[in-house]
Amino acid sequence: MRLYAVIIGALAIVLSIAVLTISTSYGFPSIIATMWALLAFLYPVPAIVAFAREHHNAIAIALLNLLLGWTFLGWVAALVWSVMSKQR
Repeated sequence: MRLYAVIIGALAIVLSIAVLTISTSYGFPSIIATMWALLAFLYPVPAIVAFAREHHNAIAIALLNLLLGWTFLGWVAALVWSVMSKQR
C-alpha cells in the first residue's frame, strides 16, 4: 500500500511541474502559475496519507478525493478520514 502513496506523490510532483511550466509559457503571471502548481501538488494529499498509513479504507478515501476533492469540503472530508485512527 505504501507503494501507492509513493506513486501518487510522484505523479503530484510531475503534475505540479507541468502545470507551472505550461502556465508560465502561456503568459500567466508567476503567482497564478505557482498557485495552480501548489494546488495540483496538494490535491492528492489525503490519498497519499491514507495509503502511507495503510488505512483500511484507503481506496475509498482515494476515490472520495478524486471525485469530490475539487470541492474544498470533499477534500477536507477525505483528509480528516485519512488521518482518523486505523481499524485494528
